[in-house]
Amino acid sequence: MHDESLDLSALRLDPARRERMVWDIVAGARPLGARRSAPRGPLLMLAGWTRPAMAAGFLVAALSSLALLAARPTAPRQIATARLPEVLGLPHTVADWLNDERGPTKTDLVGALEGEF
Repeated sequence: MHDESLDLSALRLDPARRERMVWDIVAGARPLGARRSAPRGPLLMLAGWTRPAMAAGFLVAALSSLALLAARPTAPRQIATARLPEVLGLPHTVADWLNDERGPTKTDLVGALEGEF
């Protein structure tokens, strides 16, 4: 710390000017005090939190989206299509179509109608 004292003589004001400054500060604070002391219902109080709550929700959604994108598998198509026929109970030829990313040919459709699959 410092051993020398501070010179605060420059802060001295004449009493009339100091009183006027105090009254200006009090007059400026009156609307704020009146607004804070006015009775408010719980809905009005919650309405004041709408913007911060929406901002927090957006932040959570953005961070969650980033986490999901970072954690997704590298080849989601192969994983999803490999399990789809098993889950739906489809024949193996349908799995081949899905893995090859193509639709059935005319021969495949005729074979399906004749019960070859």
